[in-house]
Amino acid sequence: MSFPDGSGRPDKSLVLYVAGTSRRALGAMGELRRFVDEHRHEHWHFEVIDVLQPEHRNAADGVLLTPTLVVRVGDLERRLVGRFDDLASCLLEALEARRS
Repeated sequence: MSFPDGSGRPDKSLVLYVAGTSRRALGAMGELRRFVDEHRHEHWHFEVIDVLQPEHRNAADGVLLTPTLVVRVGDLERRLVGRFDDLASCLLEALEARRS
C-alpha cells in the first residue's frame, strides 16, 4: 500500500484491534467509523484487525487487551484501551498527553 506522501506509512492512522464481534468490539468499530466519517477532510487512514483471525495474529503489535486503538500522528503514537464512547475527545486527550 502506498500513501499520498509516497511513504510506507500514513501521516494520520488509526488501527483498531478487536477480538471477534462482541458488543464491545462492534461499539468500538462504530465509533471509529463515525470519527473517520466526521473527520474525512483530515485524511485519516484506518484499519480494523481481528486478532482472533489466523491471518491477523502476527499483526497484533503486542496487543494484550481488546479493543485497543493505536493512534499514530506523524511520529507520535498512543494506545487507547477500552470503551470509546467519545472517540474525538479521547484522541485529543491522548495526543495532548503525548506532547507534554
